[in-house]
Amino acid sequence: MEHLHPGYKWSIRVTAFFKSIFLIIILGFWSLGTISIEGVQTGLTILAVYVIVYLIITEVYTRMSYNRWKYQFNPHELKVEHGIIWKKYTSIPYERVQNVEIKRGLLARMLGYSTLEIETAGRSSGWGRSRNKKYMSEGHIPAVSIKAAEMISEFLLKKINKK
Repeated sequence: MEHLHPGYKWSIRVTAFFKSIFLIIILGFWSLGTISIEGVQTGLTILAVYVIVYLIITEVYTRMSYNRWKYQFNPHELKVEHGIIWKKYTSIPYERVQNVEIKRGLLARMLGYSTLEIETAGRSSGWGRSRNKKYMSEGHIPAVSIKAAEMISEFLLKKINKK
């Protein structure tokens, strides 16, 4: 099984930071809310401990998430597995592949990777789906090298054209 591009670790870290910035600001105001000097020092200490614990938890989550996301191209299907607590296993037969889309956001371009969206027959394109769904396509590979993305896309498009 193949692992994702190593730059994806930074993407996970940055996403976690932006998701928690509001909480950090609230805790900062709460910890600095006292008037006395001793209270401010205590508040800064609490905030520093929180930030350190948060950074440790984020790093553990980043490494676990990265190490548990794998994909493999077999002769007849694509297999994807990911998840830390709840593992998700997906097998996509090449016969069901309809389209392959390569995406490169700003952070992905800076870190040198691409995201592959492999759209399949029988899967909704997003209209009317739950907002809880993280990915729009069944075959989502979040970070492969740019060269590998092009090679995978060509491979899958050849499989599509053989139908």
